[in-house]
Amino acid sequence: KKLIVKDRYFHFVLAKNNKQILIIKRSGKDIWQNLYTLPFVEGTSKKIPNSISEDLNLKAMDLSLQQLLTHQRINGFFYQSISGKKIASRFENAIWVKINDLNKYTFPRIIISFFQKMNYLSELKK
Repeated sequence: KKLIVKDRYFHFVLAKNNKQILIIKRSGKDIWQNLYTLPFVEGTSKKIPNSISEDLNLKAMDLSLQQLLTHQRINGFFYQSISGKKIASRFENAIWVKINDLNKYTFPRIIISFFQKMNYLSELKK
């Protein structure tokens, strides 16, 4: 029987405030349960809905990453937030964390790869 891989499109937001970034804890029964991620919106394509981008005042970063799970291909697209406080008010379980303390939290591989590219987690292994 052939395995069908479903594509999912996650639009992650990097919200910074001084030397802190905003992260959220995943809950529910979906992928990455009890792991932390950047705040994100799931879309239906590579393009983030304009209403969300404009409402949250996002600027696209020239970076996309993929993570392959057993039945899903996660396509991650990254955006810089101009207004971190506005992002924080939109997401449940959002917490501000010092960049130097990110290694105290558990993240899915796609987020670890992003942090490494940003030189936030250079000491952590993939």
